[in-house]
Amino acid sequence: MDQNTAFQIGVWVGAFVVGALTGLAPLIAGIKKNKTGLAVGGFFACVICGLILGLILALPCCGVFMYLILKKDPEETSNSTHLEINTHESDNFTNNIQ
Repeated sequence: MDQNTAFQIGVWVGAFVVGALTGLAPLIAGIKKNKTGLAVGGFFACVICGLILGLILALPCCGVFMYLILKKDPEETSNSTHLEINTHESDNFTNNIQ
């Protein structure tokens, strides 16, 4: 193995490790938030982005997936309570008054 081949192997292994390390953040956060699809997708997307451009692309990819995982769903953010009124009881009440 010559020096150029060893250098290329080191570049590819380093890029893979960088992608895997940045991909761990969305993987762990997604599993904790019970969003496994985004978790696994974010991990593999970060690994692929790490292989393509290293940290330059893996970090923004990690940021996008972390945003998607950690953002609140619309049903989680609604704090309004729903009040149900039983119209049959109110009709009986008005009929009893008359």
